[in-house]
Amino acid sequence: MKKRKHMSWVRQYFKDAPSSNRVMCIASRSCSATYSINSATSNLCLHLKQKHNITHESLDGAIPDDPMQTTFAKDGSYLAIHNVLDSDTTVDIMTKVVEWVIDTKQSFSSVEAPSFKAMTKALNQFWLGCSRATLIRAINDEMTTATVQFRQVVESIPGRVAITCDGWSARSMRGFFVITLHWIDQSWSLRDCVLEFKYFPPPHDQWSTMEIVLNSLIQGNVHTKIRAATTDNASEMPPAFEHI
Repeated sequence: MKKRKHMSWVRQYFKDAPSSNRVMCIASRSCSATYSINSATSNLCLHLKQKHNITHESLDGAIPDDPMQTTFAKDGSYLAIHNVLDSDTTVDIMTKVVEWVIDTKQSFSSVEAPSFKAMTKALNQFWLGCSRATLIRAINDEMTTATVQFRQVVESIPGRVAITCDGWSARSMRGFFVITLHWIDQSWSLRDCVLEFKYFPPPHDQWSTMEIVLNSLIQGNVHTKIRAATTDNASEMPPAFEHI
């Protein structure tokens, strides 16, 4: 069997010109250069380098995260140039999308809506968008980062902390429990943040209330710093905190 001849990387940028023994460059629509079908590969390489800034090294050894990097995609009979976002820009855009979804309480499916895609395309035509699965992973990553930062803040609190607790039901009659942390920082400014916002299924008695509060305090690493607790007048609250 005759061994198939290896085709040079250069040949993808040229095609046979109609009704001639020549090849024409298709690296861009504006290029009209043609060469003999028997032209040496070195001549074709020189043309790509001088006229289109394309080299074999730029394809196989592209500089990682280079914002000026370009790739080529087939568009009809031509190779259309399009930009590739560097990783830092891609991460920054995804972070902003996560912040928008959280701040405005959007559904995860909002990033797949045609209007959202049209808006992001208008803002940055080179960002490819994301799916709801990608968004969920990004939110989980942000949560992991925020948890680490929260622990660092808690460890830097110079004194004791106080908590406020409240249980409530949504319109769907599903129960939730919220714990808010309060403290005074080193500049004597009053600070607060949500320590826990958790689904709280029945029964809502002193034991289940004690368990959800204590587990949250331990996970937040503030269980040894509690100075005071403020709750509503639910009957299970006083005995739960007596156990705690």
